[in-house]
Amino acid sequence: MICSTLTVFTFLVILLMPGSFKAVHSSLNDRFSESLTIKPLSDGKLLTHFEFSVTLDKVAEEGASFNHYNLFPRALGQIVQSYKARELHLTFTQGRWDYEEWGYPLSSSAGTGVELWAWLWKSERLNENWKSLTNALAGLFCASLNFIDETNTVQPQLSFRPEGPYNVSELYERAELRSGALPHENVCTENLTPWVKLLPCKSTAGIASLLNGHELYNSNFHSMGIHVRPICQDPNCKNQQLEILQTLSTVVDPVKNNRVRDWSINKLYSRKMERTCPLASESKLRLILPQEGDYEIIPDADHVIEGQEKGPDIAVYDLKKAPMSLNLSMKWNETRFEYDTRPVQPRIFAHRYFSGYGQERGGVKINIFNKSPEVAVPIIYYDVIPWYLKLYLHTLKIQINGKTLKSGTADYPIKDIYYQPAIDRSRPNVIESLLLLPPNSIATLSISFDKVFLKYTEHPPDANRGFDIGSAVITIGSNKEDIHRWDDAADILNESINPIRIYTETLLVSLPTPDFSMPYNVITLTCTVIALFFGSMFNLLTRNFVGLPKKLDKNPQTIEEENSNSSANNSIISQFKQKTEIQGPSADYNSDDYKNYRPIYHPRLYENLYSYHRERYAEGRFIRALDVATGTGQVAYALARTFTHVEAIDISPTMLKSAIQAPNITYSLSRAEDLSLFQTSSMDLITISQAAHWVQMRQFFIEANRVLKPGGTLAIWGYAFIILNGYEKATEMIERYGKSEDQLGRYWEEGRKLLNELHKDLKVPETLFEDVRWEMYPKLKIGSGNQGSHVSIAKKPILEADFTVDLLRRYLKTWSSYKNFENKNPKGNNIIDKLIEECRKIEGWTSEEQMLHVSWPHVIILARNRK
Repeated sequence: MICSTLTVFTFLVILLMPGSFKAVHSSLNDRFSESLTIKPLSDGKLLTHFEFSVTLDKVAEEGASFNHYNLFPRALGQIVQSYKARELHLTFTQGRWDYEEWGYPLSSSAGTGVELWAWLWKSERLNENWKSLTNALAGLFCASLNFIDETNTVQPQLSFRPEGPYNVSELYERAELRSGALPHENVCTENLTPWVKLLPCKSTAGIASLLNGHELYNSNFHSMGIHVRPICQDPNCKNQQLEILQTLSTVVDPVKNNRVRDWSINKLYSRKMERTCPLASESKLRLILPQEGDYEIIPDADHVIEGQEKGPDIAVYDLKKAPMSLNLSMKWNETRFEYDTRPVQPRIFAHRYFSGYGQERGGVKINIFNKSPEVAVPIIYYDVIPWYLKLYLHTLKIQINGKTLKSGTADYPIKDIYYQPAIDRSRPNVIESLLLLPPNSIATLSISFDKVFLKYTEHPPDANRGFDIGSAVITIGSNKEDIHRWDDAADILNESINPIRIYTETLLVSLPTPDFSMPYNVITLTCTVIALFFGSMFNLLTRNFVGLPKKLDKNPQTIEEENSNSSANNSIISQFKQKTEIQGPSADYNSDDYKNYRPIYHPRLYENLYSYHRERYAEGRFIRALDVATGTGQVAYALARTFTHVEAIDISPTMLKSAIQAPNITYSLSRAEDLSLFQTSSMDLITISQAAHWVQMRQFFIEANRVLKPGGTLAIWGYAFIILNGYEKATEMIERYGKSEDQLGRYWEEGRKLLNELHKDLKVPETLFEDVRWEMYPKLKIGSGNQGSHVSIAKKPILEADFTVDLLRRYLKTWSSYKNFENKNPKGNNIIDKLIEECRKIEGWTSEEQMLHVSWPHVIILARNRK
């Protein structure tokens, strides 16, 4: 206890020492401010601009370090410090700012994708620091910045001037600029989340609580930036601060949903700002008021800043003094927004595009517009072209209002130019030029290039899409006077004015693309040849060739065709049909309807069956299988994919005539209770699907026990009335029609009641079979047959499908009860059509193409042969 007291006392003494207090106090000098600026645009859209600023009182000089972090984010501070960044600018942009409709943005935007530029202190490790900086920022913001390498890294000479208050000559001696961009990078919430986490209050309070990713990324334009730079602390800039400025701009379209320009903050972001950030020294909401139109803002502003030189007024709300939940809204006196066909057209804007055609060569052109009627404007044109487009500097041409000008003349607009030729796979082409645009002019720069044929490994996965070429950058103004002259909103947000940068469109270039399918065609052909050879040899070496039992001399589908010529055959068929009447109505089925509209079993049925078959069956053989009451051979065909040979029997020549054919399937005409066609202990598996209710099962069990090998598998399964998932009333209606005696219930065979109860009273003889397992879906039905047996509920059905209403109708017409109904009522009403019509009324189905997800209750019985 005494030691603990001394420890606390010692800590307090050290803390209260002057030097220690100064160190602690210096870490508390961070200042955080936040603001949201909203500006209605001329085309009915709305610009929202978030800005969050954290400042430190002292700028970290070269070699200095940050010892304390309070509001300034440690994650970013350590990156800036570790890689010796003097100034850092990172921007994520989706979409393109429309200068002709929206004017200039409130703060510097960037081209589509990701843009990074930074001033780094000079050292022997400067290039390594740049590479490490991109990797660190890639990890911090979940972006692909690590793909900025030497092939797309540039050292601009005229553009991207420092934004902090530097002595330029001293900066050039001590620091260097690096820049890189990824125009193909997609921006999403994975980038937004770490960006928000850098804020002192995250998104839990303050203006940042409005940042709803779903609404932000549902906008016409989205730009998210983070800027670390020194700023002046006093008018003479003797003392400097280090600032981290986080900006987020979006352009949304309220007219799209409402046809009018009305909006409110809560509707824009689908969130409410319940309280301000307690760590913010300033929290303001600004609304740039339109100079035309009849509108009302609610509530009234705390004060209004009058615009200068015909500029717009600005309504300002101090959120520190505002109510707990301020929901600023603007209502226009209009029933429908009428689009103004007169574009804003700022004084300087540009468009860039490709020229030429074909896969060998082309060109780049850029039109730069100066709409000022009297003033010539100096600009800097900056363009980075990837190395796989070979530029030819001698083809560089410039036209003013369609007239080509030559170098050396007095009116030649290019005053200075910097050109860096590309090196294959090492660095890009760079063009920087200082131009003087005459008043009311269109300057057109053009340059030609050849397209490089890339290695096949250098193409992206979507090679035929093309390659993205980043935006060109037009920089206007080198001092505050120039910028105020061209940007009406230059002084809305920042006291320090930075040059205006205009970004052109990103471009998509198609390079010569090899036929990537050829290698795969060769591989496929080679593998096919090898497989045919190997498969044939493997079958010859491993398969057992066994003799097949004697079959009927005639193919079943030809028996009825010959009965008119053979009285003996007529007698045989007549006797055969009399003996098999108990097996139900399959002989009278429309076999094509049965094959086309009956559901197909899910592969999980066969997976469960084969898994059971392998468990205890000695050697787990898959040589011979028998499918009883095969119908059109759906199950037989599925078994043929696994078993060497499949036997399939049915009582209906019509069904067998439409059966699915395969080389290893033999179809025979026979009753389920009479398996005399097959030798004793000759089958590994016997299946009977959706037919046990038509068969005399006592005799069938005896025959199956004889024909199966010892340990062989007997599988019985069936399904009951269809279930329309999500349509309980229609499901009940179908079941009522199927069971009701005054509908189709009296037309079923006697064994149908057994199937409706999922064979719960079907007893598998324990003297003949063992290890009996039952599976039911969707719920258990316990009866005398399965009581005491292993019974489980399946998680999913073995039969499910997507039906249209028309397919449902066709399926119901394959019911044997409907066939019997038709035979006895040939001129009666179509009862299935009546049933479907009632279902449509109660469920509101409007079309025959209405999609329905259906399934069937099922039962699966598996057993092993004892003999």
